Amino acid sequence: MLKKTLNTITDYYLTAKGIQKYAFKKDKFNKLDIQKRINDKKIRKFLIYAKTKSPYYNQLMSHISNSEINNEMLGDIFNSIPITKKKDILDNKKDFLIARFKKFITNSTSGSAGMPLEVRLSHNAWIWEQFFVWRHFMIMGYKFRDLMLIIRSHTPKDKNDILKFDKVRNFLYVSPYHLDSLPKSVIKKINLLKPKFVRGYPSSVNSFLENYSKDINFSILGIHTSSEILQDSIRKNIEEKSNSKVFDYYGQAELSSSFFQCSNQKYHLNFESSYVNFEQSDKYTSNIVKNISTNFENYAMPIINYDTEDYLEIEKSKLEIKCECGVEYTQINGIIGRSNTFLFNASSHRVSTININTFLSKLSNFPEFQIIQKELTEIEFITQKSISKNLQHKITNFFYTQFGLGTKFLNKKFVRISTGKKPPFINNLK
Repeated sequence: MLKKTLNTITDYYLTAKGIQKYAFKKDKFNKLDIQKRINDKKIRKFLIYAKTKSPYYNQLMSHISNSEINNEMLGDIFNSIPITKKKDILDNKKDFLIARFKKFITNSTSGSAGMPLEVRLSHNAWIWEQFFVWRHFMIMGYKFRDLMLIIRSHTPKDKNDILKFDKVRNFLYVSPYHLDSLPKSVIKKINLLKPKFVRGYPSSVNSFLENYSKDINFSILGIHTSSEILQDSIRKNIEEKSNSKVFDYYGQAELSSSFFQCSNQKYHLNFESSYVNFEQSDKYTSNIVKNISTNFENYAMPIINYDTEDYLEIEKSKLEIKCECGVEYTQINGIIGRSNTFLFNASSHRVSTININTFLSKLSNFPEFQIIQKELTEIEFITQKSISKNLQHKITNFFYTQFGLGTKFLNKKFVRISTGKKPPFINNLK
């Protein structure tokens, strides 16, 4: 109990420091050339620290001298360091930890890639992350202490705990596990408090609006989504139901890198603490790259060239072109998602879900879906709303002609993982 209380106090303190960093920073975004010079010094210092203090990188970087780290091109240095995968950390956990580094918090991945992982994050790394999130809130139009409805990160103890109020942050939490049957008293309380903004997993926000948009009596000024891939069809439905704009945020529990979506619907790298080594992938097209990242503020547990298992959609010629929103930081077109988000075709070959998302997003009036593959020759296509025979025929024809897969249509509740997230694709084949 005491440990939990201390963790809560630390979280509040570090969040406050992140907000303070935002409030007192005159220029919320530095000019790109200025930030590059700042980053260059920080990154080289961090790499030498990792090489010296981390048992894992002391061995992995033994071929690089401190002089080379200080003088070689950063791209060449990073390319000479092997990629670190989640399994490497799980198999060598103690070697990644800096024994004498005490100012850290722990964070855990949800396990959506099949391997839950607990990491240490330095206080400074967490402060920067809070700065990034709150900066994104402000881009959305949020003002400090505006009431925000949070549809995530709350697992109720019982049916009387579905709604929880955080007075410190002025956040109103509603359970993402009860969105199909929220009591009228909960909706009444939400209407009474009238939150101005909504934050949550895309699937949770969409479910809330699908079920209760006609029951709420307040105006939503903006919606902040994160922690799941935001599908075009879900964005469209959320914006139509709420009559407000969606601002999406992408990151990982490991904090290796994060991107925020601007008013121009482009994703920008939070450049102040991350180096992204865009690794070209031959799996897809030339504009789809793997996100290999390094958080150079995390001195508690350095992880260099971390394979996030995510893919990003980019235009190489526009990576460092000033966006129409005014931000100069690295911009990408979208987040494709996890590299383990795939299906098998009937011939046992992996199939990317990119083309599937593209096909489904072009169907008119298409509802939220989930695809589960339990058999090599068949998928379960789950929706919570019935879809027409015509749509079923188009979908069946697409999966059969493209992948040799049969399609079973089901109307039932979506499968959610332990954190309440709803993966759009689940592959149960080994």
